[in-house]
Amino acid sequence: MGKHKICAIFGREAVNIFDENGKINMLPQDGVVSFLEFETEGELKAFKKGLNLSQGWEDFTTLDENEYVVKGKFVEIVRHN
Repeated sequence: MGKHKICAIFGREAVNIFDENGKINMLPQDGVVSFLEFETEGELKAFKKGLNLSQGWEDFTTLDENEYVVKGKFVEIVRHN
């Protein structure tokens, strides 16, 4: 089975921009956009749980690989009809 991939967006301003526009510039001007890979689903779940329990980085969002697409320098949400 393949790796489990997500896009994580960190920072209040970055999350707000993404929530409002459905896309975010990957350049680190408003926050941090990271692409992460995990060997197992358990590792992915542990990472997400750690984020939810963290102190000080409350402003974040994660997108599973079927929820986003990279277009040039932007990460955009995938709209399912």
